[in-house]
Amino acid sequence: MITNCKFTILNFRRIKLGVTGKKGQPTSDDVLWDHELYPCEELIEVLQSCIELNQAYLKQYEFTKERLMNMPKGKQFDFSPN
Repeated sequence: MITNCKFTILNFRRIKLGVTGKKGQPTSDDVLWDHELYPCEELIEVLQSCIELNQAYLKQYEFTKERLMNMPKGKQFDFSPN
């Protein structure tokens, strides 16, 4: 999830324009600070999407963890949400 968010943030303009190139070679993070190549409002939109994805993930994690706790015979979460 984190890797996909990072790729999307760095390559949002290329993805939006349909010029994705090789997935394994994301744009340098210098693009984030070039406001002509990556306008602030677009960067904020993509970052907000990533924050919302993280919040949804944490909510689902907690929901599933609580549900499993109510079924003591089932397998329990034994890992961090991070």
